Amino acid sequence: MKRTLIALLLILPVAAVTAGGQSESGQTAGETATRSDEELKEAVTDQLFWDDRVDAAEITVSVDEGAVTLEGEVGSFSERDAAVETAWSVTGVEWVNDRLEITETASQSRDVFTRVNVETALELSEDVNVENITVQTTADGTVTLSGSVDSYWKKVRAEEIASGVKGVSVAINNIEVSTGESVTDQMVQADIASSLERNADVERGNVAIEVEDGEVTLSGTVDSWLSYTEAEEAARYTVGVEAVTNNLRIEPPARAEADRAEIRSDVRDQLEWDYRVDEDDVNVAVDDGVVTLSGTVESFSAKEAAAADAWSVTGVVEVVNNVEVDAEAPGSDAGNISRSVENVLEWNSEIDATDIRITTIGGIVTIEGTVESYWKKVRAEDLASGVSGVVDVQNRLAVVPTDDLVDERIAEDIVNAIERKSFVDMENITVRVEDGVVGLSGEVGSRTEHEAVYESGLYTDGVVAVNDENLTIENY
Repeated sequence: MKRTLIALLLILPVAAVTAGGQSESGQTAGETATRSDEELKEAVTDQLFWDDRVDAAEITVSVDEGAVTLEGEVGSFSERDAAVETAWSVTGVEWVNDRLEITETASQSRDVFTRVNVETALELSEDVNVENITVQTTADGTVTLSGSVDSYWKKVRAEEIASGVKGVSVAINNIEVSTGESVTDQMVQADIASSLERNADVERGNVAIEVEDGEVTLSGTVDSWLSYTEAEEAARYTVGVEAVTNNLRIEPPARAEADRAEIRSDVRDQLEWDYRVDEDDVNVAVDDGVVTLSGTVESFSAKEAAAADAWSVTGVVEVVNNVEVDAEAPGSDAGNISRSVENVLEWNSEIDATDIRITTIGGIVTIEGTVESYWKKVRAEDLASGVSGVVDVQNRLAVVPTDDLVDERIAEDIVNAIERKSFVDMENITVRVEDGVVGLSGEVGSRTEHEAVYESGLYTDGVVAVNDENLTIENY
């Protein structure tokens, strides 16, 4: 086994890690580490300080028998979620107790202005029909959503949108789900089970599914935080679901074996299952693990959902998304779309939109200007993609880090972040950094590991771009 970190400087390449597959804790790549509470506390603290999305200075970490407790203050919902996700990613963590409080500066929006921003943000999203949703706010930034939607994932999506608006400190989701579908609990259970069986990151036999009056309870074990969230999403996007309770426990990783002969059928079934996608609009072709999607869908979010569905299937090593978008949304002229994207970026708590410019031609949005972190460039594109009427996004944002970090330091931070991940086999991974541009190469054992390695580069301070084209999934 070999794990290599190389920082490409102008004068001399530096090999910082070459020792036969041993991490800082002495763990051999691919094995599960047993860490003391004190070691876990140190690793989680280090991972929080690594994550550029999180200001860890006001966060206190404590650990008791593998259960991590996060306390202190963060600036937004999104920062709190990032802190929790980061803590979960550390090897040996058995649970995360989130006791973080959200604080806002006095200059941020309150009450009426916040309510208007939340209402408008919901209206601009192509995912949620806001006609039956009511927004109430208080002076302390508490937002209460009420009314009804026709699917559980839209209820969750409405809360995510509201939580991301500047000025929101607490989001209370009282939206009711009324599917309008004649779906029995047995049908819901069968659809969720089929989706999990097709998922590369979830071991179906370890997950129990109970459904009563449309309310789903998941229990059993999964091998990672990603598997935990994907199992929940499998229930979230199923027709007839009205609520989801996730009681899954996270245990050490296990490899999923793919049957390539079933890939196309599984992708088709996954598209049919997903409430966000009309499977009749999407064509699927498979060649040696590479899935190519084509056809025409009604929204950019449906196009992205189709790709996510394909990626989730066991045996898929690449997805080529050639699906086109034919958006006929109200107010979809170029001026309205540009203003909508500008508003969504301006209201988001993660992005400083001061130096960002938006232009739109034929539903294609071009984002130009500067941001200080690569992950914010990616996040800006995600936000723009969700606006009604957008058919594609051209992301021309330049990343200009505020800190002057040398490539060697960036590379070290990335490798250390990868080593602390709970589900990554570090065998044959190489990290190269030149002028802030990260190159990832080598082999990983699964898409889960691929995503974890990529995100380790994405969220590192000083990174201006990440290239993972040479990071492949073994055996394909």
